[in-house]
Amino acid sequence: MLPYKVYRLLLIIYIVLFGSALPLQAARQNEKRDYFDRWSAVPSKELSNRAVNLIMNGGSIDSAFFFLNVVYNRYVIDADDRQKQIDAARALNNMGYIMSFEFFDYERAYTYLSKALELSTTNDGELLPYIYVNLGNLKLTQTEYVNPESMAEALPYYKKGFYAAANTRQWDIMLINFCNMMWMSVGFDACVDYRSLAKEIAYFGRLPIPSTNDNLPLAQQLVRICQSVSNGKFDEALSLADKALAAIPPSPDSLRYVASVYSLQAFCLMKTGRSEEAITKLKRLLQLVKDNGIKDLETETYRYLMMACKEMSYSQRAKDYEYLYLKSKDSLLFGNKLASMERIRLMQRLSVANREVAASAQRMRRMRMGVAIVLLFAISVIGFSVALLRRNRLLRESYHKLYQTMQETIAPKPKKSQMNPRLRADIVGRIESVLSNPDELCSEDMSLGRMAELTDVSQKLVSQAINEQWQKSFPQLLAEYRIREACRRMQDPEHYSHMTIEGIGQSVGFHTRSNFFATFKRITGLKPTEYIKESQR
Repeated sequence: MLPYKVYRLLLIIYIVLFGSALPLQAARQNEKRDYFDRWSAVPSKELSNRAVNLIMNGGSIDSAFFFLNVVYNRYVIDADDRQKQIDAARALNNMGYIMSFEFFDYERAYTYLSKALELSTTNDGELLPYIYVNLGNLKLTQTEYVNPESMAEALPYYKKGFYAAANTRQWDIMLINFCNMMWMSVGFDACVDYRSLAKEIAYFGRLPIPSTNDNLPLAQQLVRICQSVSNGKFDEALSLADKALAAIPPSPDSLRYVASVYSLQAFCLMKTGRSEEAITKLKRLLQLVKDNGIKDLETETYRYLMMACKEMSYSQRAKDYEYLYLKSKDSLLFGNKLASMERIRLMQRLSVANREVAASAQRMRRMRMGVAIVLLFAISVIGFSVALLRRNRLLRESYHKLYQTMQETIAPKPKKSQMNPRLRADIVGRIESVLSNPDELCSEDMSLGRMAELTDVSQKLVSQAINEQWQKSFPQLLAEYRIREACRRMQDPEHYSHMTIEGIGQSVGFHTRSNFFATFKRITGLKPTEYIKESQR
């Protein structure tokens, strides 16, 4: 047996080594999070306020998005902190707003808003009305502008926001949700029966809303307008619309309310047979939204003009506005502000940082759970190590020789190709010949069996040749060649400018938009929209 002092010395050495490893590990994790740590001294509330000021006052949206990301990642690191959950929910709500109305990335906007809703349901009921109104607005703006049933899906969000705000006496956001419900029952895009809102209107009338609230007069005028339109009194509605314009309070969203009133007036003019006046009103609205750079409202106004011209049987003018509408919509959906390389690099850095922070947080949680177990296990490990040291030296040498012999025996031998090089070269040439034919490459029937049929070689040999030549499977090779063909078509506007990105993806053999976008990003490192803009630089 070894002396007691030796046991104690070994235990001290082990604890010192293990303890010194912890700060080293933590230093490595902090190094990875350096991109966010420079803002660690700034409180979350201040970062959120900075972001909101930038959004509301026309500042740098990229900076606003960055500040909100920092706040959210503090929650990722410490998900058990209730205050950080609340701060993260607010940040996610604003990130969803940015993605929807600044970058027009509706899929990511819905992801952020859904996560904000999940965190707010149990932690911050006061934020719920804001999330619901953003979800409702998102549902309206992400539709194809021609599907009333889909647009009506925004109504439940507005109702939830209305009642949630009323319960917490948040009058401003309550009135915004209420006004949005009213707008859905009148105008060109009316998709809700005014009578179905009777419960909400009655409840609105009973609420103790302060008479000094800036949004209250507009809401009251909207109720009267909806009643007039519902009863077919369009001249009365026109008169009330003028009062509604005067009641719109100054705010970052006031121009959207002005645009809504203009379109309502044009709708009422159409209903009273004054179509030329309606078109003049819509042209005035178009100039207004173009001067202020509101792309989604510009798209909507083109559609209203198209509808008005069709109503008057101005077929050529209707076609012209239809073209402008489709062009504007395509620009809205695929030409968003993230296309610049600076924004792409920002999003990439944030994405990488998000993953690193999440991974770091997960490792730190595991480390905390493991430290206690490792410390308790340390003594037994040391005892086992001491027992091994007492083994006979000759026996250890014997084990070492046996280990070396076993390693040499089981060491994997380099695999050699079993295919004749000349045969492989011939099969590879046949495969390349087939893949260079766009008709066969993009055919829905292209498969390993089809490739074997076209090359007059068995499926097994085709698969083996691909594996040895390209170190890929057949589906991987096929996807790579199809993405190359898609890139070629994107760079050939003379023949393919009439096709959308989804159309090009389908033309080269991808059945779904998501599959095409994911495969394109994996192979090229860019989204299709980013690739097109880079190729045009």
